[in-house]
Amino acid sequence: MLLLAAALIAGTVTSVHDGDTFRIGDTRVRLAAVDANEMNGRCHNECASMSPQASRDNLARLALGQRVECEQTGTSYNRVVAFCRVGKVDLSCAQVKAGAAIIWDKYDRGGAFRRRCLGRWWQSVFWVFGPKPDRDGARPVTAILNGERL
Repeated sequence: MLLLAAALIAGTVTSVHDGDTFRIGDTRVRLAAVDANEMNGRCHNECASMSPQASRDNLARLALGQRVECEQTGTSYNRVVAFCRVGKVDLSCAQVKAGAAIIWDKYDRGGAFRRRCLGRWWQSVFWVFGPKPDRDGARPVTAILNGERL
């Protein structure tokens, strides 16, 4: 692993744990602002449409063995939380667009990631709020576009 600056981590992805977590050498990295289904099928709030195994395989296809550059935003459970890219591909965004992860609004306060990833069209999407609030009082949301859940 090569540490380029205080908040920039770069290196080769050596393993993929699930749809939002991988390793660069000994460093565990969790993709920022998204949530993929856990490998046992559990979801933290809303489930992504892709199965946990397919989500992991999609991230592996995008990143395993590739050089990634990650901008750290924090830490969680002994993992670096970061926005990462392979070349020009934002891995968080690629997982969302593939249906392998959802945008976790709790960690995208203000919607900056949603706007960057999905563009302006998301503003015309019909938003369905979940029935029960999470610990912070926020309700999970589902985006519906042309009758299909995003």
